[in-house]
Amino acid sequence: MTSKSIKILLVEDNPGDARLIREMLAEAVGAEVAIEWVPSLGDGLRRLCLKEIVLVLLDLGLPDSQEGQGTRISFTIPEPVMAAAPRPLEAKRKSSLEK
Repeated sequence: MTSKSIKILLVEDNPGDARLIREMLAEAVGAEVAIEWVPSLGDGLRRLCLKEIVLVLLDLGLPDSQEGQGTRISFTIPEPVMAAAPRPLEAKRKSSLEK
């Protein structure tokens, strides 16, 4: 990792999914990427306090987030956020975006 690498925070509770996302990003991104993985919303918020992150990949179905909390929090984070929700949570995600 160099000082010019893109620093991405991956907030995902499933280690297998986290590994798959990291591998896919490593293959697909043309720039040097440093991916830091945390397994919970709380860990992600604590990590963001340390700055340096330029993009957050956020799982909206984290066990430590209450219904819609991940979506609402993503709007308060100054860094760009890409959020993903498991299929059963899709309707909940849409309703929380409308609030």
